[in-house]
Amino acid sequence: MKKVLLSLLPLLLSSTAFAVDDANPALEQFNPAITFYASFDGHGEADLSVGDGTPYGNAQNLQFAKGIYGQALAARNNTLIYHAKDNIDLSKSGSLLMWISPADDWTDADAPIQLGFASIHNQGETLMLARQGGKVNRQALMAIFAPEVMNLQTRALTKNSNTTSWAKGEWHLLAMNWSKGSVELSVDGNSFIKKISASPPTPNEDTRADLAIAGNSTEKSPYLMDELMILNRPLTNDEVNLLFTASK
Repeated sequence: MKKVLLSLLPLLLSSTAFAVDDANPALEQFNPAITFYASFDGHGEADLSVGDGTPYGNAQNLQFAKGIYGQALAARNNTLIYHAKDNIDLSKSGSLLMWISPADDWTDADAPIQLGFASIHNQGETLMLARQGGKVNRQALMAIFAPEVMNLQTRALTKNSNTTSWAKGEWHLLAMNWSKGSVELSVDGNSFIKKISASPPTPNEDTRADLAIAGNSTEKSPYLMDELMILNRPLTNDEVNLLFTASK
C-alpha cells in the first residue's frame, strides 16, 4: 500500500480497491489514534505517518516474506530507522503494536543474542521492546521505558512471557503501553503486565529522536516483523484480546 494521509483512511477501507477482509482490523479500529503504521508489504516505508515515514540507515536490499496480513519484513542484520518527530511523542502516553514470528525455530543456544524489536528515543526518553538475551532469563520478552541515560532506579522494566516455545511460522502479537514512569507489556492478547519505576524519572536533554526497528537480528535468530503500529493513546486489555482473536 502506498503511503496515504490519515484522514483518507476511512475512505480507503470502504473502497473496492482496499478489501477490509484482507486488512489488519486494527487499521479501522484504531484509526483516529494512529500516528505511524508500517505494513511491510514489500517496502520499508510507512503506509501511514504523521511525520516522515521514509526509513534511513540500513534500509537497502530489504527482504520480505508472507506475513500475518500481506507481507512481513524479514529481519536479518538490517535495522530500519525512522524519524521520531511527529510519529511518536514519549512525553505523552501511547502504545505500540507489532507481530513477530520466528523465521526459524528459536533455541536456547541462540538466546544470548538480544533481539531489539523496537528502540525509540524521543523527548529525552527511551522506549525499548526486545527479547532479553544474555545469561539470565534470556528468552524473556522485556519492555523498558526510561530516561535516555537510565539506571535501575529510574527505569520501568516489565518482563512477560517466554519465547522458548515460539516455533517457526507462529505469529505472536506484542503490545506495549507507556506513560510517565511506567510501562506495560501484553503478549498474544493476554492482560498487560505493568511496571512502575522506583523513583520518578526526569527526562534527559533531548539529544536523539529516532525510531529503530528490527535491530540486533542475526542469521542465528532471524525473525519476521509485521504490522508495526504506534498510537497516541494506551490500549486496553479487551482491545488487544480482540485484535489477537481476530487473527485466528
